Amino acid sequence: MSPTVISALVMIVLSLAFGYGSYRLGFWDYGIPGSGLLPMLASAVLLVLASILLVQTWREPEGETFRPMPIAALGLIWVYSLLLPWLGFAIPTVIMLFIWVKVVFGRPAWLAALLAVLLTLGGIVLFGTFLDTPIEVWPNV
Repeated sequence: MSPTVISALVMIVLSLAFGYGSYRLGFWDYGIPGSGLLPMLASAVLLVLASILLVQTWREPEGETFRPMPIAALGLIWVYSLLLPWLGFAIPTVIMLFIWVKVVFGRPAWLAALLAVLLTLGGIVLFGTFLDTPIEVWPNV
């Protein structure tokens, strides 16, 4: 088994574990999104992407080389989840999106910064306004 197949299988197992945990938290509470809704959506996206990665690696020829991006992506998401409780939503999200767009997609720094800020603002508006979900945007000092 190649390292990419192993990382795809690990991501599938993690997505199923996070999905189960988010199911236990609940998706909807008292007319507002529950604490398990966003983790369930994230685990569903992770499951789909990991499955696509798994299918693509099985289709490739035997001479496949090691690709560290799936492992780096997992590490980035892990660090992001560790920073959220201490730094709020805005700061870790901008940092994570900047790194994601710059490193994973190889886009210019100005575009990565612009997308990171715009997508973070979009997330704040989405959760704060449309979903009426209380989120800690900034760190509690």
